[in-house]
Amino acid sequence: MARLPMLNLGSDKHVFTDTTLIDTNLGKKTKPGTLPAGLEISVHAPTICPTPILGSKMPWETSFTSNGSVIEEEGYYRFYYECLPQGIRSNSIAVACIESEDGEHWVKPDFGIVEFNGSRQNNLVFDSNIARRPVNTVSIFRDFIAETARRFKLSYVSPSSDGDCVFTAISDNGHQWNTSTIDAFKSEFLIHTIHTDLDTRQGKYVVFLNQDIHGLETITRSESYSFDCWPSPEPVSKPASWNQCGHLNSSTAYAPWPDGDSYLMFITTGSNTIQMLTSRDGFAWDSKPKLPINNSGFLQPDAIFSPCTGLFRSKNGDFSLIVAVTENPITKPKIGTNNLSENYYIITWPEDGLMSLEAANEGAVVTKPFIFTGETLNVNASINQKGYIKFELIDATANQTSDKEPIENREFKDCDDLKADKHNHLVTWSGESSLSKWSGRPVRLAIRMKKSRLHSLHFKKEIRSVTENY
Repeated sequence: MARLPMLNLGSDKHVFTDTTLIDTNLGKKTKPGTLPAGLEISVHAPTICPTPILGSKMPWETSFTSNGSVIEEEGYYRFYYECLPQGIRSNSIAVACIESEDGEHWVKPDFGIVEFNGSRQNNLVFDSNIARRPVNTVSIFRDFIAETARRFKLSYVSPSSDGDCVFTAISDNGHQWNTSTIDAFKSEFLIHTIHTDLDTRQGKYVVFLNQDIHGLETITRSESYSFDCWPSPEPVSKPASWNQCGHLNSSTAYAPWPDGDSYLMFITTGSNTIQMLTSRDGFAWDSKPKLPINNSGFLQPDAIFSPCTGLFRSKNGDFSLIVAVTENPITKPKIGTNNLSENYYIITWPEDGLMSLEAANEGAVVTKPFIFTGETLNVNASINQKGYIKFELIDATANQTSDKEPIENREFKDCDDLKADKHNHLVTWSGESSLSKWSGRPVRLAIRMKKSRLHSLHFKKEIRSVTENY
């Protein structure tokens, strides 16, 4: 049998967005590339907090654009959102900022930066006067490897006579911005939204654009080692059903999976749903089933959810995403000059709970050969009271075929029971958890499941005191 390519998990968290890690060719009763009977990759819908984090509009918030960027910074959160101070007929947006200590309760500081109607008592931080040109859409992120003067980065779109231009700005505090006079790149196609970030896995800056290319909504991508200069964006690989993922002028939000080995994208799709896409490399994207959002009746059944950039971890460990919600003005009070009811809410999943490898009843899989550099196996799993998850480590040093060679004392029969529902299970075999002996060596992991969900697995390297050996 041909040898399989070796995967390297290192000490990173692996999340089950697809079958990348699973050897789908082992089952004799399954077609190549499909999971064994009883198992599936499941997508899980979020819950929504009934209280909006942003709703009562100030005079400079006559309308929202449904775009925004959230940043977690030194123990507190910032949400930058776009508004139209001069009304919906304005040809330029402004950016305002709200802050929170827990990700649930938000305040509007008076920054005293941008003048509106003769006063600077507002929470605006960026507009066309600072940019010295019209501003159409904005993306802000925190660069954790940059020097202090450049640790906050902003990119924005400004129209020109022959297309849209992308410009950049930097800040040391995320409030006052120093803008560049030279465009980072120009596109002949209209740009609806822009999302820029630092991809720490690849060591590059990356930008995703939602563009109108010949009348078709297209997601394009560019990457660069320099934040100030980018090559022209190129369309990313698209799923066959891409034209069903969204519509022109819809919101498209990008985010790395927190601490995971996958990327996420959220797209506006229609009434009370959002579309989630996943990718392992940021180029090829796989669309998932639309996610219904259960609002328990406090929102209209035809409410439109527009995701904002940045999946963040709240204080209790949940994964949170801010969404703009637009409701029909026919049955809702008229708010603002555009007569639409617009508010921002938070939707949440449990940690790593967006997707899972799930066994509704019973199932078993074996992974492809891989190496790791951690010392213990920790998993995020949800287990029914009548269910279980068991693990067995298999030596794949000499044989990477389907023949099993379980490692002594790390077999199914030795695997201790996991607690019913826990985000961080330490896997033990007869009370022992150490896997240091097999770190860096080719292994497989066999998994048996019943009435359970496996969200992620993580070969962790423990952090010890520097004085431990003295």
